[in-house]
Amino acid sequence: MVRFIAALILAASALGAFESSNIQLLYSQGFKGDSFAYDTRDGAKTTLTFEHFRTFEAGDLFMFVDYADGTHCFFEEGECAAPRARNSVYSEISPRISLSKLSRSDLVFGPFKDLYLAAQYNAGHDFTAYMAGIGTDLDLPGFAFCSLNLYHRSFSAPIEWDSTYQLSLAYASQPFWGLTLEGFVDLTGFDRTAHTQLLYTLEPLGAKGLFLGGEWIHYRFDKRFEGFRIQESTDVLQAMAKYRF
Repeated sequence: MVRFIAALILAASALGAFESSNIQLLYSQGFKGDSFAYDTRDGAKTTLTFEHFRTFEAGDLFMFVDYADGTHCFFEEGECAAPRARNSVYSEISPRISLSKLSRSDLVFGPFKDLYLAAQYNAGHDFTAYMAGIGTDLDLPGFAFCSLNLYHRSFSAPIEWDSTYQLSLAYASQPFWGLTLEGFVDLTGFDRTAHTQLLYTLEPLGAKGLFLGGEWIHYRFDKRFEGFRIQESTDVLQAMAKYRF
């Protein structure tokens, strides 16, 4: 996985036109739901996130890596039935290729700024997913960017679930009174995830690139497995600091 990510970063850097990276530090003691994907044994979790976005001549590339410190659990009837490792690493990488560039034609129409061939790779300790589909960028008033991608999603061992769809929306508002609203929403055939961030810039205080605020996580999982049904959920507010460079 590390070699795969490094190869894509090096390939994109050779063709880079615009790039932006940031580091985020998040903390909450509210991870007390029943989701094995998010929640921890004592409710506390600290997450360090690195994000990177760049454009290149034929498209763009987004990636992030999360390092989370907290004892994750498999929950049964609201109890931590099987504590997992204290630390975990999860990453996603999402390259897109412009169909305007491939076809040598202008595919901009209405609010749609371009069309893309889109792919995504997700990797964690016990989770791997592959996605391919189509995407677009939307030109919307008040937003610095708004991207929409529709994927076909498949899984590999050790989690070999049936394939499904994933609709992904990522956005960031234009600054207003020093505040920025940004985040993403993922919808699949069996779960929904939303991370919503409200951040305040400290640039007027001389701290250029530094933001403070919070992130709200909403997660719902509902899937049937061979005659039985698993439902999980979590809603939590995290304190957050972000440094963009």
